[in-house]
Amino acid sequence: MKIAVVGDSAVTLADINTFRSLSGLPANTPTVVTVPGTGTAAHNGDEGEADLDLEWAGAVAKGANITYVVAGSTSQSGAFDALQFAIDQNIAPVISNSFGLCESDIGTSNAKVVQQWAQQANVQGQSITSATGDAGAADCDGDASTPPIVAKKGLSVDVPAAVPEVTGVGGTEFDGDGPGSVTGTTPNTDAGATQFWSGTTGAADAVSSALSYIPEKAWNDGAAGQPISSGGGGTSNIFGKPSWQSGPGVPADGVRDVPDISLNASPNHDGYLVCTKGSCVVGFRNSAAGNFTVFGGTSAGAPTFAGIIAIANQALQTSGLGSVNPTLYAIAVANSGAFHDIQKGNIIVPCAQGTPNCPATSPFQFGFSTTARYDLATGLGSVDANALINAWMSFTPSPDFALGSFSATTTSGQQTSTTVSVDPIAGFTGTVDLTCTPPATGSITCSLNPASVSVNGSTATATLTIGTASAAVHSPGEFLWLSAGGGMFAAIFVLPLSARKRRAGFLGSLLALIIAAGFAGCGGGSGGSGGGGSSHGTAAGNYNLTITGTSGGSLSHTATVRLKVN
Repeated sequence: MKIAVVGDSAVTLADINTFRSLSGLPANTPTVVTVPGTGTAAHNGDEGEADLDLEWAGAVAKGANITYVVAGSTSQSGAFDALQFAIDQNIAPVISNSFGLCESDIGTSNAKVVQQWAQQANVQGQSITSATGDAGAADCDGDASTPPIVAKKGLSVDVPAAVPEVTGVGGTEFDGDGPGSVTGTTPNTDAGATQFWSGTTGAADAVSSALSYIPEKAWNDGAAGQPISSGGGGTSNIFGKPSWQSGPGVPADGVRDVPDISLNASPNHDGYLVCTKGSCVVGFRNSAAGNFTVFGGTSAGAPTFAGIIAIANQALQTSGLGSVNPTLYAIAVANSGAFHDIQKGNIIVPCAQGTPNCPATSPFQFGFSTTARYDLATGLGSVDANALINAWMSFTPSPDFALGSFSATTTSGQQTSTTVSVDPIAGFTGTVDLTCTPPATGSITCSLNPASVSVNGSTATATLTIGTASAAVHSPGEFLWLSAGGGMFAAIFVLPLSARKRRAGFLGSLLALIIAAGFAGCGGGSGGSGGGGSSHGTAAGNYNLTITGTSGGSLSHTATVRLKVN
């Protein structure tokens, strides 16, 4: 088993070794690889994040060989440099990432670049887990250097977690496991048994054990006048709904929804003990009568789930699973008990009146609540690792493909273009025929070029061109179509980026230089059609276009492209 953890701070390996010793884990020191050309990694404010990720990925997959891929102090893009290097060098079949930026901060072009990395990773058999953020439904507010008390930037989700080829990990917290009686003086305390926890003697708060599954709710530690502290989730403004994201509870919204799954995240209730910067002096405490170092956030879930995927790789005797999302959603539909359906709590956060998405009347808040099966607060729910892996072992995926798309924006009377991707699943190869169906209203037309793509071991793409009508100038069918082939892209970062860690964090900026490379697809035509004609043009609003992909007469999938007309 191998796991790559990405970061941008130097670590002290003695901390990781101490954590493993105190946790009863076998000695297993991570390997450190610095991204070439980025200088020497320095100890900085992200060191605790790195320690959390390394220690808990290794605690779950206790025998895994863990490589810490770190960007040095002269890196222009921080943890994003480390992520790209871990993919380019195919360092491990599982990658854990706890850094990110909200969609509007990273921008559409850069988000597409990150998706292309993830697509490359999936083709190589690499699975990527990524934290969804700690600012509830207001991820952009989480990009601030100091967590805000109220949201001011509107609904938003996180990249890379929102990338369809990445598994976005949200947050839960235990619910209903009240404390037992504690006697004695720290560190020599005794704790009585409760319904869910065993009783222990001597530093019981460090070594007591759970007796059974503990009920959960969506993680939201926010309180009036306190900083926002909640699991990230919501709908993407960049990525369309992938064809595999379906099932009970999944919104028919035409866009990528996150999270995919959730795991414990509350530092206040069920946090993660960590050894960092020499903090574990007397056991896990920083002194004989001192405190524990406890972390939380969705960045704790990303390495935890990475460890679970590594165990799945071992159980399935595979060198790598690639994107696990299609399988997760397929298993969830079978209702195998692999997921704990979270039906309590929310990721609703307070917002400043007059800011984006904030209601005009009290209560001034927005976000999402849990529901039966999938929801935008906790995704498919938390994971029963044993049940999930057992279900995985009995699940035999057939060669297939998945459709992916990006959202698009234009103005009435104008046209725009976006990319449709065809990703292979379980070794699929073949030709996929693509068609586009515009909405029945709005005088919208669409075409795909090429109309057929060849999938052979890597993602294939086609360009979707969308036209809208202007009553004053045009009628349906009069648009001059752009000559557009498919697109393969390479990215060269030319301005600094500092991805925000999803435990604390800070904001940076990213600019990618997109270099178009030729795309050789089968066929030179375009597949598409026009919407209903109208002399009134295309009104401002949101529209859904349907992309259909078929192969061999037996495989057919659809994906939705969300079009916003201003």
